[in-house]
Amino acid sequence: MAIFDFLRASTDEDRFAKQVMKRLRDRGWSGSIQYERETFALTLDGGVGRVFLHNIYREWSAASTADQARELDRAIAFILEPKSIDGLSNPHRFCCQRSAIGAPW
Repeated sequence: MAIFDFLRASTDEDRFAKQVMKRLRDRGWSGSIQYERETFALTLDGGVGRVFLHNIYREWSAASTADQARELDRAIAFILEPKSIDGLSNPHRFCCQRSAIGAPW
């Protein structure tokens, strides 16, 4: 944040980004979160990287007021999923399910 950022008016997008950051914290995100106003994105540590908010904001805005919280939770769910080194949350489960299918012949 630049020293004179407080002079710029807060936009709807800025308020939405702050809401997403708060929701992530409320849901248990303990890593760092940095809002990038110029690209309307969040940078998160923990292997997540950058989350661009344009589409999330558009879908959230289109939802009814009653559905906005659920829409936001759906949109950020992937951030809060446990990750493993190879990207599979539970590789053993995949192997077991695949072996249960059996050979097609």
